[in-house]
Amino acid sequence: MALSRLQRTAAAGRPAASGFTLLEIMIVVVIVGLLAGVSAMALNQASDRPLRAESERFASWLQMVADSALLQGVAYGLAKQGDDWQLQVYYRNQWWPAAEPAMFEWQLPVQLTFRAEAAGAAAASFAVSPGATQQAAPQVALLPNGSLEPAGQFELAFVKRDSRWRVGVASADQSIPLSARFAASPLARSP
Repeated sequence: MALSRLQRTAAAGRPAASGFTLLEIMIVVVIVGLLAGVSAMALNQASDRPLRAESERFASWLQMVADSALLQGVAYGLAKQGDDWQLQVYYRNQWWPAAEPAMFEWQLPVQLTFRAEAAGAAAASFAVSPGATQQAAPQVALLPNGSLEPAGQFELAFVKRDSRWRVGVASADQSIPLSARFAASPLARSP
């Protein structure tokens, strides 16, 4: 007759061992570790949701301005004025502050910069009437043909978070005129 381990230790006069085996403890530790990792990733994604939403709102606003430039046949520009940016419209050989569409209003504190793809690239040059009182020339222009001058991307650095996002032209299919669309994507976190 075969005796179980518990019966053998009891028959030998030793008390039966109680508790968990090393294998059982290791399995529990692995399961707890996996659960902790999954919950940490979920919390990280939840904290990035407002940043993604703000970046996508800015991309939608840029798309609206580009569509307005196309429909109205005018150029819009974004000029840096101190720490803020100003939307301008090119009208009668001058840059003017744009009344419509309204400038983008940030819901989160952000530092906005524009990075041109070509080093030293400048916004498209426009003829200016002699003697005209001119606004500061924009750093970037959204042209009526649907292009961004100079080609580049906006970088959003969220002030109270270690997160940076990029907003730029997602795709421009050369076979389809005016196909450029703005999109937001995260930049790699700084080490």
